[in-house]
Amino acid sequence: ALAVIGGVCGSANGVAVTSTPTTNLCSIGTTSTVLGTGPWTWSCNGINGGANASCSAPLAFTITASAGANGSISPSGSVLVTQAASQAFTITPNSGYVVSSLLVDSVSQATTTPYTFTNVQANHTISVSFVVAPVNGVCGSANGVATTTAPTTNLCTTGTASAVAGAGPWTWTCNGANGGTNASCSAPFLTYAITASAGAGGSISPSGAVSVNSGANQSFTISANAGYAISSVTVNGVSQGAITSYTFTNVQTTHTISASFSVVVTGQVAYTTPGTYSWTAPAGVTSVSVVAVGNGSAGSGGGL
Repeated sequence: ALAVIGGVCGSANGVAVTSTPTTNLCSIGTTSTVLGTGPWTWSCNGINGGANASCSAPLAFTITASAGANGSISPSGSVLVTQAASQAFTITPNSGYVVSSLLVDSVSQATTTPYTFTNVQANHTISVSFVVAPVNGVCGSANGVATTTAPTTNLCTTGTASAVAGAGPWTWTCNGANGGTNASCSAPFLTYAITASAGAGGSISPSGAVSVNSGANQSFTISANAGYAISSVTVNGVSQGAITSYTFTNVQTTHTISASFSVVVTGQVAYTTPGTYSWTAPAGVTSVSVVAVGNGSAGSGGGL
């Protein structure tokens, strides 16, 4: 008796194609007519009463993917995608480049990656181009650092430095490239603070924390209020006496200057007997020097 041989689908079975399959339809058996316009079906008919095998090939569409110089798209070329399936494409610029444009079916898209076609029902194209990456200007380490002369180094970390303008503070720009942004930078003049203060009964001018450029001079005027006299002016903790002005020259560090004042007392003291005086002190007076007028003689200062 003749052997019974069942039909077996060939390698074309299950493979998405763009047109009617014509080869590798059956491994064993007799091929029927291929039916459909995608997907396609056919049978591999058995021999000598063997079973028939049902075979098919789904419809595929072509997505043509291309990339310009300085980058890539993956997958690339003619990519077959089964009908209703999805297909993602990964876009990778070379180092120093960015995506310039992404066109899908000749329509510009957001330059995101990956780009995915979903529920594919037609042929498509995707193409990508690249340009040199923009470079944003970034201020260098000289930015914000106090100095006594115009800075010439470490002006920009990235970008091209403009000319440095000014005479303190100084300003310059770090210009971006390829459409990158610019950065505004500056360096202040190096200054030192002289802290000036005055006690009750007078004033010092200027007062407070006085900012002085490095190498400059700064003068202070000390004035007593009515009824007071300058007692002492102290510079950096050292008394300079009862002076009315003081000038710091070629300032190269911080300093302090303070002024104190004392009450000026005028009036007469009653003299009764030798060595005995009678007088009422104003509020705040703790000692007094007495000078006798007339028949008396100068007396020494005493506590009250």
